[in-house]
Amino acid sequence: MLYEQTFNKFDLDRKGYLNEIEFNESIEHFIKAHPEKVNDLTELKKQIQIDEDNPIRKDEFRKLMYAFIVGQDPIEELIDVFKIFDKDNSKEITDIEILHVFDKLGLNLSRDDIKTLMSEADFDINNSIEFEEFIKIMIVK
Repeated sequence: MLYEQTFNKFDLDRKGYLNEIEFNESIEHFIKAHPEKVNDLTELKKQIQIDEDNPIRKDEFRKLMYAFIVGQDPIEELIDVFKIFDKDNSKEITDIEILHVFDKLGLNLSRDDIKTLMSEADFDINNSIEFEEFIKIMIVK
């Protein structure tokens, strides 16, 4: 409930999502309430790129804030998982890299499966998944 109230407090235009300014203000609010998390929350602000096509929705906000408050560090975990996929350290995941990881796990995905996965995660439609997109898809699932 605290997260929903905080979200609603910072969703100034009542659109059901936070834009970059609203999200940054909400993080500042959490830093004041939880100064011991200042480094983690500041890092979160740096890692998540928000624009009008990629806002923070209420369920994403709730999951992120809950993870930080209870002491998990989802960003570090997500960075580690992202690196598993990003074999060439290009800061993006391609369909080939996804196919490689799933093959190593013994999961034989078809090209159509990979195409579907990419279409769900590739918000900017550039045929790769950047870290910001990866965060979004991982915290929603």
